[in-house]
Amino acid sequence: ITGYEIEKKGEKEYAVNKASFTTCDSPVPEWCFKGNAVDVVIGDRLKAKDVTFNIRNQPVLYSPYFTAALDRERKTGFLFPSIGYVESKGIHYQQPFFWAISENRDATFMLDIYGLRGIGEGVEYRHIERDGSKGNYWLYHIRDEKLDRDFWDLRGIYENRDSGSNLSGYLNLNYINSRVFYDEYSTYISCKAKGAIDPA
Repeated sequence: ITGYEIEKKGEKEYAVNKASFTTCDSPVPEWCFKGNAVDVVIGDRLKAKDVTFNIRNQPVLYSPYFTAALDRERKTGFLFPSIGYVESKGIHYQQPFFWAISENRDATFMLDIYGLRGIGEGVEYRHIERDGSKGNYWLYHIRDEKLDRDFWDLRGIYENRDSGSNLSGYLNLNYINSRVFYDEYSTYISCKAKGAIDPA
């Protein structure tokens, strides 16, 4: 984080005017965010107003408000959205929301909007248990207005191989209600959250 003017407001809090922030460690960053009225709490979070995302010092995106975590702990909140255009589906906007349920469980909820086709909803749930068993489960639904049909995608993986008990196993489940679903949507659907953290 660099800035034209940096004011220390507390033990770990700083106010930065005309700031540039990035995780790119090259002498001249390939990308960075630039903003005004940046409020930074070391080890916690960063908030900024009037922010531009810059690639090679050229602004490509603007946001009136921006916030980001500055620690390695998982936190509940909205993840970075995905915005694009697909010729057969129109403008595509995907907004994930991450829920840090506990140290070994988390979930991601997703809203998926296609301008010409409809709205999809998805949820992914992950867990890692103390006995070594773990699972990852995904459910997605979209009502395609153009094809006038509902698509469902269900996936699940459960492993219990290193628990030390007499019973161990592995389950991998994949279900779709129509093969057309993968032709239409599999390229555009993704979950972006980090996996659950192994409990201490």
